Amino acid sequence: MEQEPNSVSKELQEMYDADQEDRANWRTGTDWETVRPRDNARLKRIEELYARGLLQTPDDMYNAAMIYQHGDKPEHYLRAMELSRKAGERGHPDGKRFSALAEDRYLLSIGKAQIWGTQFSRKTADGPWRLTEPFESGTKTDAERKEIGLTDIEEKLKDLNSK
Repeated sequence: MEQEPNSVSKELQEMYDADQEDRANWRTGTDWETVRPRDNARLKRIEELYARGLLQTPDDMYNAAMIYQHGDKPEHYLRAMELSRKAGERGHPDGKRFSALAEDRYLLSIGKAQIWGTQFSRKTADGPWRLTEPFESGTKTDAERKEIGLTDIEEKLKDLNSK
């Protein structure tokens, strides 16, 4: 029995909301041992919906992209990039920006340099945030970054390290 589109959209929104709730305290500490099984269950369900062609609206695609972004394989990040790009092309206000985040995560996961400068990390749990290397500066201009809604890299670092 095929699901109704509204039912799928509602389910996707609920999964997105749960995903974001699991990450609400990422700056102060998240219990990843608890979150990882929930991420895996959401990812499995998203893959089922995707395979059945049930991601119809820009919101559906964006919500599914967020779940894929929290996967753990290059294929997940690539799917996040593709879905968020498609969501952006269909009018989702965050689609293009999120596609850049997913692209950088994908590139880093396959051992290549990020090009948008969206991925940050710390060497220690309480150390300063830094841009994750490798980073191929000059590939994307500040104007291109701004056009899709990305924050200036230095501004983002300042924000991350101020909290």
